[in-house]
Amino acid sequence: MTRQLVDRMLKAAGAIDYELDSSHEDDFYLIDINSTATKPNIRMTPRAEALPHFEVTPGPKLTIAIDAEMLIDDALLTTETGRYFLEMLNNLREVRPDWTIQLVSTRTDKLKARLNAAGAANEYQVTLSELTRSGAQALYIPNPLSEAAADSMRVAKEAGLIVTCTMNDLAPLAFPQYYLTHDPAARALYYFVECSERVL
Repeated sequence: MTRQLVDRMLKAAGAIDYELDSSHEDDFYLIDINSTATKPNIRMTPRAEALPHFEVTPGPKLTIAIDAEMLIDDALLTTETGRYFLEMLNNLREVRPDWTIQLVSTRTDKLKARLNAAGAANEYQVTLSELTRSGAQALYIPNPLSEAAADSMRVAKEAGLIVTCTMNDLAPLAFPQYYLTHDPAARALYYFVECSERVL
């Protein structure tokens, strides 16, 4: 959680008078909001100021391919994973306006129809087979345990792309002896996740 994101969420909620503090263990923010205030008054305690954090900077220009299979699946979009993906995608456009984002799918007709319905017909789309020559430097996989993720990761690896993914359940990676020993299919899926350069 970046300090910028905290400020953005509070601003979106209409908070103009608040104090940022931190827990005694220095591992998360505590926020005290004056909801009746009419004038801005934002404060930060020394403990919160010392909390390790990073600032999101514009960074270098990048062409990133994003596995967009989740955008086609209505059931997945209603899950926590789907909502996180949509929020991340929208925020990515705000903090990285110079990036070129390519939406990758094996079902381009369905993706195009979904984007048209959402008023985003101009989004740049590529098929999985086009990924190796699309100019992307990285591939992001929001749902690495899906059936299509292994194919996306394999193609990206062969093309020399940086592969990153989001894991919403780390328990099997932390305790493989309990979760992955007796299920070869699950073990194979998590093996692909471990092959990612970055796991969020």
